[in-house]
Amino acid sequence: MSSFSLLLHYPLELRFLHKYGDFDGESFELPEERNDEFLQLLEFTVKYFFVKGVVYNSVNYVKDAVFKTCVAIEAEKDYLEEYSKVSKEDIISFNQRIKNKQYGRYLRGLVLLAAYLNPKQNMDDFDDFLIETHHIEHILPKKWNNYDGWNEETWSNDLNSLGNLIPLEYRLNINAKNEFFNRKKDYYRDSKVQDALDLLSLNDWNPSILHQIQDEKEKRLESFFTFNK
Repeated sequence: MSSFSLLLHYPLELRFLHKYGDFDGESFELPEERNDEFLQLLEFTVKYFFVKGVVYNSVNYVKDAVFKTCVAIEAEKDYLEEYSKVSKEDIISFNQRIKNKQYGRYLRGLVLLAAYLNPKQNMDDFDDFLIETHHIEHILPKKWNNYDGWNEETWSNDLNSLGNLIPLEYRLNINAKNEFFNRKKDYYRDSKVQDALDLLSLNDWNPSILHQIQDEKEKRLESFFTFNK
């Protein structure tokens, strides 16, 4: 396989680690001075793939950028240059699609990212959470019932929105699903996810509260999806 073919098949982060990491025959380590650069590359990769994915819903829109970024890493050039070329129009379209609940296949990832960006979230707890088996919890359950403040139309419109979804440990999700809100909270209190813990102070789960939380999560995402180096 040619070197260019290898670049196409290696994930960006592995390319970076291969270029700058040290292997002493027993263990692999990234030099401390490269840690911040590596984390920045991870952050920009997440941003770029989410924006292009939500807006265009096609892997073809990231292929060239991945190839050029891998080449830049190998050549020790500015490997974030391609990511910085995301157009203002794409960012506007991305934010608009989020507001219109047009998440496509990226809904699960956006729910996880929005939870990660909760300013009160303990990062060590979230790392531990991601290692465990986890589900996406519908606060307003997927099975319709006559919940206070809801009708079938509002339930259908908001069921699969960011405001109604939180990441939750598998065992807690299994117990909480299809329960009424005040009973769900008994399981949420044992979660490591701050988005679940934030719900404990609420006495009700109605459209107004859901929309407030929806707005908050949209603001977290809008603030995160910038490409300033």
